[in-house]
Amino acid sequence: MTTVSPPASTAHAPVLTNLAAYYFQTLESIRNKAFDYIVIGGGAYGTAFAHRILELDEKARVLILEKGTIFFPDHAQNLPATYVDAVYGPAISPWVCTPPFTVAPQQPYVGGRALFWNAWVPQPRSYELPDWPESVVRELDSEWFLAGQMIGRRFSLASYGNNNESLNAVALGRLFAGASHVTGAVPLTAPSDLEGAFAIGEDVSPNSFAKYAPVTTLVQDIQRYKDRLSVVPLAEVMRMDAADGRITTLHLTNPNAVSDVTTPLNVGGAHVILANNTLEAASLALTALPDHPLLGQNLSVHNRSALTMRIPVKQFPEIEKELQVCSFYQLGQVDRERFYHAHISVVYNPYPHEDRATLYRVLPDASSPQSLRIYTDPDYVYVLIQTLGEVLGERSAQSWNNVTRVDGETVVTLEIRDADEAAWKKMDAFSHDIAHVLAAGASVEYQQADESWTSHPPANLRSNMVFHEAGTLWMGEDPATSVTDLQGRVHALGNLWGTGGMLFPSPGSWNPTFTGIAMTFRLARHFANAAHP
Repeated sequence: MTTVSPPASTAHAPVLTNLAAYYFQTLESIRNKAFDYIVIGGGAYGTAFAHRILELDEKARVLILEKGTIFFPDHAQNLPATYVDAVYGPAISPWVCTPPFTVAPQQPYVGGRALFWNAWVPQPRSYELPDWPESVVRELDSEWFLAGQMIGRRFSLASYGNNNESLNAVALGRLFAGASHVTGAVPLTAPSDLEGAFAIGEDVSPNSFAKYAPVTTLVQDIQRYKDRLSVVPLAEVMRMDAADGRITTLHLTNPNAVSDVTTPLNVGGAHVILANNTLEAASLALTALPDHPLLGQNLSVHNRSALTMRIPVKQFPEIEKELQVCSFYQLGQVDRERFYHAHISVVYNPYPHEDRATLYRVLPDASSPQSLRIYTDPDYVYVLIQTLGEVLGERSAQSWNNVTRVDGETVVTLEIRDADEAAWKKMDAFSHDIAHVLAAGASVEYQQADESWTSHPPANLRSNMVFHEAGTLWMGEDPATSVTDLQGRVHALGNLWGTGGMLFPSPGSWNPTFTGIAMTFRLARHFANAAHP
């Protein structure tokens, strides 16, 4: 007779307080380990770099230092709508910004802003990358597919509970037919030019919909590469020391600690990868290179206008009476160097109570409780038009938009110049024109700032919050006219590298995350090729 021994008692094992305590390491546990790459930031770009270099180089050892810990284990919209008010509640702004603007706050947790992002992932056309080095644009062609694979890039919101075919056909037909009447709209060759791409995650079935969050990839990779990937949470890098042309020491603190005393971490032979916020990356790099004339200059951001309207559903007799959420992406152009685009959401919600959870999951933009309150009257089809444009700096030491350090504090200086204002006026006209095209002559109502509805559009569509910061470590071949080389290495240092938007010479209007991930994959390929020529 076989006897089975009872499992050993775990009654006195420590009770873990969060997921990070289960999956991640501590600073003391990794202090005596050697790493090839030390990544600052566990958001989209830090995760993408670790994921790709560990795939390409079977000997690579990676340490990720993350300011925060695990706040959400997945994208907020993959969780119940109960958590919608947590989008901005835990956010912080570790910088001072010149009025009247505010920069979209940082999410100081594993996954960063991509815990809450709208997951739009357009791929810019080559003409949307003015002033980018031709070799970089060409090499990105090898990375788009793989980057899209990691994030699960897809072109449709259609999924179980969102059978949007009939509404999509009407809205798409109107937008395509009316494109020539939209201010600055780039000419369309086919209706498919208006399709919006989303990051839904690699393992999501064709009949489902979700939004990609880097935290899921990172936790998966920790389990897959347990001997080669270490993540230390609550380890904020406050400053860096440089000597002999290299970063030598990182000074860390726990952001929850009462004391500001830092703990040094020897870099050794590792490459240091800046994968944190564009503003913070520039500020942190300035602690090692305080007299660099270009570092932190050329700050560019995206500005935004928003217009919400509703059209009586009787104007859409051909659509099915079921929840339908559709999305479209329309590009506009000011001139060779400046663009704008609109995210267009079209929603019919005839059963608002029953379909609230599904609506929350599939809405392209659901960043607040107010977002859900918009779509509650079954007698209307709702349209949300969010138009994004560019506020540009200058690639020189005289840039009027920049990031500096003053008494240890990060200072963000932003100024709207005449060219920015002229472009913004075109953006607003672009938004109104799209609304007219979709209304197709019907009487419509517009949402006002107080959430009321009137027959007149709001007087002001503009937001003072800017986002998608870029350009502070822009790449180029000449150290006299750029901060980093074409791979993202800071010219003045042998082992400090940038990622994502901070490297962009010009930002375009497109949402930057997909391009930033492709750039990060390109950097990982560069390292892997150097390690195994």
